[in-house]
Amino acid sequence: MNVKQDGHMKFFHIKRMQGSIKYVIAFFIVFGLISCGSHEYGGSTGSITVKVAWPDEDTGSQSLFASLMPTSIKTVKVKVSGPGMSDVEKNFSAAAGSGTISGIPSGADRTLTLYGLDSVGITGYECSITGITVIAGETADAGIADMQPVSGLNAPLNVIATAGDQRVTLSWDSVTGATGYKIYMGTNSGVSKTTYDTYYTCSLTSCYIDSLTNGEPYYFVVTAVDSDSESVDSEEVSATPSAVLAAPPNVIATAGDGEVTLSWDSVTGATGYKIYMGTNSGVSKNMYDMYYTCNITSCYINSLTNGVTYYFVVTSVDSQSESAESAEVSATPILIGPGSFCGYDSYGDVLVYDCNLACYPEYYEGDSYCDDGVMTNADFMCSELNFDGDDCGSVCGVNQVAGGDTLDTQSFWLGNTSGTFDFFYETYSLKDQIIVYYEGSVLFDTGCVGAFDTVSLSYSGSSTMVQVEVSPNCDGSSGTAWEYTVNCP
Repeated sequence: MNVKQDGHMKFFHIKRMQGSIKYVIAFFIVFGLISCGSHEYGGSTGSITVKVAWPDEDTGSQSLFASLMPTSIKTVKVKVSGPGMSDVEKNFSAAAGSGTISGIPSGADRTLTLYGLDSVGITGYECSITGITVIAGETADAGIADMQPVSGLNAPLNVIATAGDQRVTLSWDSVTGATGYKIYMGTNSGVSKTTYDTYYTCSLTSCYIDSLTNGEPYYFVVTAVDSDSESVDSEEVSATPSAVLAAPPNVIATAGDGEVTLSWDSVTGATGYKIYMGTNSGVSKNMYDMYYTCNITSCYINSLTNGVTYYFVVTSVDSQSESAESAEVSATPILIGPGSFCGYDSYGDVLVYDCNLACYPEYYEGDSYCDDGVMTNADFMCSELNFDGDDCGSVCGVNQVAGGDTLDTQSFWLGNTSGTFDFFYETYSLKDQIIVYYEGSVLFDTGCVGAFDTVSLSYSGSSTMVQVEVSPNCDGSSGTAWEYTVNCP
């Protein structure tokens, strides 16, 4: 890309060298105007222009323009020296990528030395180009100045700062030739090896700094060192220490119908919690099927499959961090119905649900319920030492009922006193009649048919039960077969 304008000439050039990858940004500026009496043109002096390249430090491709060079380098100082002349110096912005030095006495064997300076003028990179011939009134092209670290050590790459409780842990990539590293720290951005609050030495590629103040941001740069020198600064990183949250204690998982409720003790400093769930043991915040957020100490997860065991861990979180996992717990959702567990009484006896989902002791032998002469929801249990739910009939949605030539009447527990449920029936080719009753009234009558269908039936009252009556061979035939299912509301 070339750009020209009257009186000045600007030339932009981007070049990628093969082999050892280098990226070059050339930004030529002829400083000064062509004017009468100028010593730059037609006199005894000439100019030198140079492009600047920074090593890729074995990291692969790099960005162009300002991010091309090490972040610590702000200025490029250029010095021209040679026989029979006084040194000529010029500074230009490192971001420009190149510069032109004018007023150089003509002659051979001129040496161009470039210095990469940080914000306080300390040299971090350097390069020399020799054997340049300057011709009066002309501009010599010195080519590419391949800048290299003054110490021979590259700055550490991929520096990461991780906050902890009153602590920050720093890690970085190893630097070839380094025997150790220095960490410079400050409480304001702009830290360098010349501007910092304190520094630390580290012989590894990961070290932590403790006794810091939680909630206060800290800024860091890292340098590589050997016995004789120190590299330029790494890129600046920052982290804000914060109190480490405890994992939630006393996590309890309680199974329900298609759901599991989890509860745990509150964690100091937590603003919320995460629940990690899986169908295999070994759940963690890095290995799970699903996770859920919860801002209180008890939440439930629904739409689960009854009979499947689910595993859970819980973590506490705040705006900046997440705790380790709690102890793993598990639960298996179950259909809540007559005879299913619902707790313990004050004597430690097992409680189970009755037909109307009221909790009663499982064992009733000798209980006043059997002797008071008043029929209650629990009296159906008096004939059995251990209630299994049979007195409430079959549970909806569980069994498909099938039969033949015998009259059949069965009760089904729906779990609610009102709702809508699907009723499937099949009477095949020999005709049968199936009638569904609720509180003594007909909800549905198939008539005497040989057919199959699914119908939606609505009910409302005080009972949780429906009855289904089958009259086989309603047309006087024999050898029939039939089936039906009462699905849950």
